[in-house]
Parts: sequence; structure tokens; C-alpha cells
Amino acid sequence: MYIDYVDNSIFLWDVELQRNYQIVAGYDKQFSDVVVFGVEAYYKYYDREPLYSLIPDNSNASVGERVIEVNPDHFSKKKAYGLELYLHKKKLDKFYYQVSYSLFNVLRLYENGKWYNDDYNLRNSLNMIIGSNFHRSHRISVRMDLSEGFPYTQIDKTASDAYKRTLYAIGDGWNVKRRNIRIKLALRYDATFYLKWGNITCYLEVENILNQRDVFFEYYSIGESFPEGEIVNHLSRGFIPMGGFTVDF
Repeated sequence: MYIDYVDNSIFLWDVELQRNYQIVAGYDKQFSDVVVFGVEAYYKYYDREPLYSLIPDNSNASVGERVIEVNPDHFSKKKAYGLELYLHKKKLDKFYYQVSYSLFNVLRLYENGKWYNDDYNLRNSLNMIIGSNFHRSHRISVRMDLSEGFPYTQIDKTASDAYKRTLYAIGDGWNVKRRNIRIKLALRYDATFYLKWGNITCYLEVENILNQRDVFFEYYSIGESFPEGEIVNHLSRGFIPMGGFTVDF
């Protein structure tokens, strides 16, 4: 078990609950007792998003910064739409698998009236699970998640040097570049104990075996915590072991 705690109270204290409208349509085809193929299309629309603005520099419209405004009277919007294909063999015998491919897009509306890639828009994503049951009560599986890298906007270091603040190359818009392909591997072991009143399943899982850490935020350093002029990257969680249990009655 792990918990992420982020204190957003400074600027999110007055934001209403997020609201989402969605339409989903799907089709399943069962080829045997255990093998199922399916396709699903969806559209999601969010109308209570914080408002982002791109602020060009006074002397150069091709560079600037992004600011966020959290105001219940000035919400922004976000939309997500895509298609998912999946094929899976149920966990009824010794060998099972699950393969899914998603092609989706997540866009956010900015103050200038244009839609830009959301920060977490991975677009193409492939997920695979291969596992095996043994001795009736035990299961081991491997999961692989493969996707495009996160979108990002390149920092204009020359402009940042001149103004001593983080300025981005926004001439072509926001989030127009892509980081490296993401590959995440995980290994999981489950043990189930069958009791008269139900069963208990305990699991151990090692996530991100390759220890690939994504850049989720970066900024230009003005020399306080890091050397002046350095691009500082904040990275996501790397290799992590996990454990837990579920109870079924």
C-alpha cells in the first residue's frame, strides 16, 4: 500500500467538485468459455477545470510562461475521447493473459480559446498481462505498460537566463513535444486462502522494475536550491515494492 499526499489547500480551497459527462459504447465477442475480445469508444467532458493561460513575453511573443487561475467563477474545460481494443483469457486455468491497446486524446481549453494537449495525454498505450495459476491457491503474473512519452513544452534557456525566471518556447503552442517512450514492468504474486465464510487473497507486487522515472515538472533554476541556469527535473516514483490483501465474503 502507498499513499500520495499533496497539499493543494493554498490555491484549491474554493474549488467545487469536478464535474464530468461521458458517453461510452462497447462491443464484446466471446470466442470460447474463457477468451473474450472487445472494443470500446468513449467521450468525456469536464467543465470545472482550473483555467490555464499562456502569457507571452513583452519583447518576444514566441516565449512566455504558463499561469493557472483557480476561480469558481472562471472555470475552464477539458475533453477526452478515444478507442480501446482488448483481448483477454480469464483466470480459470493455468495460463491466462490480457492485452489492451488504447488510442486516445486529452485536451484542455486555455484562456486564449485554443485546445492544447493535457499534461498527462499519453495518446498511444499498450498494456499486457501474462500470468499463471498453480497449486490452485497461487498465482504469478507479469504486467507491461508501454506508451508514448508525456507531452511537454521546451524551456527557452536563453530567455530564462535574461529574465531569471522559467520561460517556455510557446510559439507553436503548448505541449507540442513528446518525451521518450514509457516502458513500465511489474511482477505480482497472489496467494488465496479459501475459508468457509469466504476467502482472503494476499499479494506482493514489485512495480516499475526497470526504474523508469518520468519527468512530470521542470523549471529554470535561479540559484537558490540548485546552480543558477540549471534545468531542474522533478521525477515520478521509481522502483517500488507493494503488498496488500482483499477479503471476499
